[in-house]
Amino acid sequence: MTNIDRVNDGVQKKKIIFYGAYDRYNYGDNLMPIIFQFYIEKYHPLILQEYVIEYCAIGNSDLSQYSCFKTNKIANLLGSTPEDSLLIVIGGEVLCATNLTLLMHMQNTRFSHAVVKAGRYLLRRHLNVFTNKTYGTRWEFPYIPPKSVFKHKIKLAFNTVGGGISGLSVKDQTDVTNRLKSADYISVRDKRTQHNLESKIDAVLYPDSVFLISELISSDFLNKEISPSIKDVKDKPYFCFQASPHKVGSEVGEVVDALIQIAKLRNEKIVLLPIGYASGHDDVYYLRQIQKRLEGEGLLLQDLNVWEIMYTIKNASLFIGTSLHGIITAMAFNVPHFGLNPNISKVNSFLKDWSIFPFNRSMALEQIVSASSEDFSAYTQALENNSFKLGELVKENNSNIVKLCR
Repeated sequence: MTNIDRVNDGVQKKKIIFYGAYDRYNYGDNLMPIIFQFYIEKYHPLILQEYVIEYCAIGNSDLSQYSCFKTNKIANLLGSTPEDSLLIVIGGEVLCATNLTLLMHMQNTRFSHAVVKAGRYLLRRHLNVFTNKTYGTRWEFPYIPPKSVFKHKIKLAFNTVGGGISGLSVKDQTDVTNRLKSADYISVRDKRTQHNLESKIDAVLYPDSVFLISELISSDFLNKEISPSIKDVKDKPYFCFQASPHKVGSEVGEVVDALIQIAKLRNEKIVLLPIGYASGHDDVYYLRQIQKRLEGEGLLLQDLNVWEIMYTIKNASLFIGTSLHGIITAMAFNVPHFGLNPNISKVNSFLKDWSIFPFNRSMALEQIVSASSEDFSAYTQALENNSFKLGELVKENNSNIVKLCR
């Protein structure tokens, strides 16, 4: 990414600003803007003669150790962003995350996360004051910025976002609806979100922007971005398991027994892959418990950058998990996939909208054990066709957003 933000005659370039939860490490959140940048560089390189790309979040961050871009605090851009710049909100469940909820996911320890979580209920008013002073934006629902907070006139787009506004108070719903109506473009990633907004907001439906990885990220690129130890994962066939303890819907013992059964049915090794690293997701802590009880039968991968996570899923024979972007990565690379726990609405809804049978719904653990014994080679072509179709839709959506720069 270029750091040059002025052209030779001294006039400041306009900006394409990616805004989202990029100041914490969580695979999907961090990957989405990177893939959009790669798309611009491949399909619209001339735009970069007039615009400079910048990443921003609620807070400043440097996650370069995970191959992510540094972020600037959005508060620092309100007065300095040139007129006619484009702010693109690229994120997951951004409708309607609050300042306090996002503070909870920024904690460095499980203890501090628990303290903030408890404080949401016991000391909410005081904690809100603390949040507004230390972390957050001066408007509630940070990822739905009012255009009026910027000194100069900008354009605003939302790229395949999720969530909803139905749970808000009448006052907050009116405020948020007005902000969204002022946007120049809104796309959502599933029908669940579209239906939640449709009575108030005109939003178009497109698959998640990460689907372009199969086109934009080559094997040569991945091989250069990963460590030798990750390459060694491919020494024998494996299936990949990921889960957040808050979403799995089964006891640890049940999960361990299921993984052992699947490994025997498929004659493959078990790779445990943490994807959610942000505070409150706790994948790695949960998978450590599982690894101990597998007694040497499972390989736990830790401290991976975004490309190493992608590589591990791409080369798996099967992905099972609660992570939406783990599922999306598998779909993009034609890997059979099972969403774990049908009660996770954002994953189940996405699979229903965009995947193919028999992978187009989340399942309970015992259903996945039964289904995993099937020979998935019969679905290879259908998976490839679906991945291509979804990639073309993503390019269409991205093009609609880039047109705002003209």
